[in-house]
Amino acid sequence: MALPDDIDFFTAGDILQDVIRIKKIIKSDIFEVQNIGHPLIKSAFTELMICVNDLTRKAIKYGTRVSFTDDVVVTPNIADVTDLIRFIRDALCHTHIYNHFIVPGRIKASFFVLHGKVSHAPFKPDHDIVLVSEYSDDVCFFFGLHKIYLKRHVIRAYREAAGQLLDMLPTFPNDIFIDGSFNL
Repeated sequence: MALPDDIDFFTAGDILQDVIRIKKIIKSDIFEVQNIGHPLIKSAFTELMICVNDLTRKAIKYGTRVSFTDDVVVTPNIADVTDLIRFIRDALCHTHIYNHFIVPGRIKASFFVLHGKVSHAPFKPDHDIVLVSEYSDDVCFFFGLHKIYLKRHVIRAYREAAGQLLDMLPTFPNDIFIDGSFNL
């Protein structure tokens, strides 16, 4: 069976693997407040961002860019959530790049995590920079001057990208894609 819009068999498999991994990571509850300090939170978040980045990039190529800007700090390098996801993925995978700096060469924010609606001033007394998570029902991750919310950014972007990509794929045998849905 030919795949629509030039999605080859291997790309289709990558999309399905991304969806399966994202679902497993989110359903593990690793990001819930009771797991603060769990040694695998950063590993889980890194894989989550790699997979969501892959889906949003494939959405650009085969469908429609995921382009919402709700709660995204728009800059010359970050126009929407797809760019924010790439920025965060790059920060996680390349620890030496500028994405971590709040004040270049002086202050880094690499993987600060806040649960719920809270403010945190981790750089006092030297600097009055405050990291703010604005929602009581979400988890916020900080990298440099940027933040990304688990529900409002990551899960929403996943749903938008997977929703359009999965509709383009052929039916796979049940042993490849067990429940056939992308819902979390």
